[in-house]
Amino acid sequence: MLPLWVILGIGGVLFSVFGTLIDKFLLERYFNSDDHSGPGALIIFSSLFSIVIAILVIAFRYDAIDFGRNAAVVGLLAGALYGVWLLMYLHAMTRADVSKVAPLFQTVPIFGLVFGAIILGEFLTPKQMLAGAIIITGAIILMYQRANGRMGLDMVTLGLMLGASCFVAITQVVFKVVAIDANYWTAAFWQSIGYTGFGIGLYAFSAGYRQQFLYLFGRRRSHIVGVSIANEIFDNIGDLVTLAAVVLGPVALVQSLGAYEPMLIFLLCLLLMRLWPRYFHEEVSTTALMQKSCGIAVIFVGSIVLYSTI
Repeated sequence: MLPLWVILGIGGVLFSVFGTLIDKFLLERYFNSDDHSGPGALIIFSSLFSIVIAILVIAFRYDAIDFGRNAAVVGLLAGALYGVWLLMYLHAMTRADVSKVAPLFQTVPIFGLVFGAIILGEFLTPKQMLAGAIIITGAIILMYQRANGRMGLDMVTLGLMLGASCFVAITQVVFKVVAIDANYWTAAFWQSIGYTGFGIGLYAFSAGYRQQFLYLFGRRRSHIVGVSIANEIFDNIGDLVTLAAVVLGPVALVQSLGAYEPMLIFLLCLLLMRLWPRYFHEEVSTTALMQKSCGIAVIFVGSIVLYSTI
């Protein structure tokens, strides 16, 4: 019988896969920079929707919320950090294919190991560390691309995604600190408030993002609200399920469960690009397919080693 945190972690991965694909669809169709909209508009809308989570927690678990200063400050920080990594991730998504961007999240367990050990006192066995290293090696293989006739790295996209992965790990550790000190519902409530505050801050202090938001929702409101709400439901449920797994299990191991994401996203992208080629694009040359197959195989081996230690 698998531990509950493993089941929740796998559920979070599935929600994350579908949320990632919807993110890419929205960015390609409604939030592309060619018509003066972009990630800024999507991040502000997403942060405003997050207040719904806080309202639901108040409605159903008000008695469980800790309104103390310490819980509020740390929870709000988790929400702001969540906004930072999501913003970096969305910018990276505008620069590269989904199957190139998503695998870079496999570096999250590296940061999770470091922060989990420093802040939470969590330690992994040598075999678990080896498994994590194998998974990250596979992710790096997937990250390479051919440019100007030779293999190389898109350093801007790489930097954005490494930064995003770092902030994902910090956010999950900070969330766990609040959940352990108070409870899960307190952490979910304050993180939602913090993320909403982050979006309001972007709207107030970033003229570029504010213009993107006003342009998009002034001209396309009727077309995108429904799809955006569906996307936010996927993303928020996935995030809450993953954070529940983080509370119950070791941070780095929960993060490592995302090792199968690249394979799922790649296979679904191949299907979607046949159904809707206008909105889903993938490099499917022989070299690209061999590269991705190799990277996915390495990640699979690392995952087998990891699960043998559970």
